[in-house]
Amino acid sequence: MLGLSTSWLSTRSGSGPGLLSEVEKAELPIGGIELEYRIPAGWDKEIRSRLRRGNPRVLSIHNFFPLPDDRDPKKATGDLFLVTSEDPEERRLAVKHTINTIQIAEDLGARAVVLHIGRVPMEKRFTEMKKLFSEGNKDSPEMEQIRLELREERAAKFRQPLDWVLQALDRLNQEAFRRGIRLGVENRYYFSEIPGPEEIGIILKEFAGGAVGYWHDVGHSHTLSLLGFPEFENLLERYHENLVGIHLHDSQGIQDHRAPGTGEVDFAKILPWLGPTVVRIVELKPDEDPGQVRKGIKSLVEMGF
Repeated sequence: MLGLSTSWLSTRSGSGPGLLSEVEKAELPIGGIELEYRIPAGWDKEIRSRLRRGNPRVLSIHNFFPLPDDRDPKKATGDLFLVTSEDPEERRLAVKHTINTIQIAEDLGARAVVLHIGRVPMEKRFTEMKKLFSEGNKDSPEMEQIRLELREERAAKFRQPLDWVLQALDRLNQEAFRRGIRLGVENRYYFSEIPGPEEIGIILKEFAGGAVGYWHDVGHSHTLSLLGFPEFENLLERYHENLVGIHLHDSQGIQDHRAPGTGEVDFAKILPWLGPTVVRIVELKPDEDPGQVRKGIKSLVEMGF
């Protein structure tokens, strides 16, 4: 079953019912939706009873949901609270609000919660890399030096943040397992973010037999591979046996979350790695053209997604 993230629609509507109306008007061949972090608490209350009835069906929820009342919707992000923060109170809030998302997922009959789990405190240097890439200098000595420095800095600083991640996931795993919800730890867009390829394996080993699994984002993997980090290219093949779900979208160079069929992603190579229980969500930028979106989702359905 193919679902659609509300990321494409939530900025167009001024209410919960308005959001669901946008889903209906899109007339897409989907079997459900993924609720995400841009939806404020007031909207959630407006549509909760309808969602409980499966109208539409909620397949997954992207943490943190709903956006707390005291937070600006324009600044909503899946990194709203970081379990890798040096501030113990922020780490506590990250766990608290994730538990709330897990409870809502159970209430709405969702199968999974998607998690961003933090970052290593280091320079992103993404602007430099993006400029070099756009100028055709992906393989230049300057780019290679940036990659080397990033690898060295990350290797020197990742241990404490990863320990905090494991501590938080221990509590979240217990809550999710008790409620029958899978937790999908998502691969991220920036090299500084957790989990890196090896860290995914550490996490999966630590929580083997529990609720924690891997959530693959197609565009994130594609972007880091293009920027010269080949270890991010085969994440799906490497961890497909622990796959909870996948975010499907296309990528034009390092600009991702585009409609399927408008970029460089070879979706035919992705499909064989997806087992029957994997949650499949199309996750798009709000400004994607409706015609391209309909065409792209239709093509995924025809391919067997």
